[in-house]
Amino acid sequence: AENLRLADLGFLTLAEENALPRISFGSEAQISAQKLITEAIQSGPVLVLTSFAGDSATVRCKVCRSSGRCRLCGGSVYMPSKETYKCRTCANGDKPVCVSCGASEFVRGSKGANRTAADFGRVIPGVRVMESTRQKQLEAVSGNVLVVATPGAIPEAETGYKLVVVDQPQAFLAKESLRALEHGLRVWTDAASHLRLDGQLHFANYEGEVAKKFSIGQLAEMVRAESEQRKLLGLSPWRRLGIVEGDQKRLDGIADSLGFANVIATNPRLVFSYQYKDGAQVADLLIKEQLLAPPLEGNRRKRGLKVIMDGQALI
Repeated sequence: AENLRLADLGFLTLAEENALPRISFGSEAQISAQKLITEAIQSGPVLVLTSFAGDSATVRCKVCRSSGRCRLCGGSVYMPSKETYKCRTCANGDKPVCVSCGASEFVRGSKGANRTAADFGRVIPGVRVMESTRQKQLEAVSGNVLVVATPGAIPEAETGYKLVVVDQPQAFLAKESLRALEHGLRVWTDAASHLRLDGQLHFANYEGEVAKKFSIGQLAEMVRAESEQRKLLGLSPWRRLGIVEGDQKRLDGIADSLGFANVIATNPRLVFSYQYKDGAQVADLLIKEQLLAPPLEGNRRKRGLKVIMDGQALI
């Protein structure tokens, strides 16, 4: 989206190339990923791309089925291994409590790389299954092996992969981010770049609009539509976004000083958007406000402002 904005402003000239591999998609009843893998692995390595590491990508309350949230920061909780929990935001390892009903019993949600690898090892007998994640990354593989990998941890295959299967494609598009679509397109094209020339990219159990447009090379069109929507809403990359957390009185005071910005919300967090040219003014205002607060209140350390410039994970 940033490149499209710079092109619209005259700083870049875009050149598009739609060289795509063979792509298939559909429901499990129409095209079986297991059958494709069983056939492809006879003549080369196969890659299964999954969105999350660990045993389970999510956990759900056993009583009300709500998603598990960290009791410290409210972040999403997953299971690195059986009966262990970890927050994706702050890495807290405490067992979560359901924010909806207060229950403390949870069940495993969608599969992570660890359980995906174990499942394929059971249903496709005799195949060598390897797992590659950012925590335990493989650099390269050889032979007719099945690799289950997460984004950014795809090992090189000497001759390229015969088949790349995108497992649970919906999970890539459902991230809590304005950039979920861009993220999905980026990791899918990266995975496709590891295919050999006669390779195939398959979206398992999915036939949504994004996969259909992806299969006919409409990547730029999808990002352009997303960018135009953000432009109308005054969001990144057309305007910058600031999020500030802290004492409510201080947030109200900062909001009053942001006459040049568009204040979106003040409670429980201050959220505002502003033009690129006002970036230095925003930074000066926040630095001065941070320095005004004494670091100590009596014998206790006083919590300062938490500033999230450009939304970080949000955008």
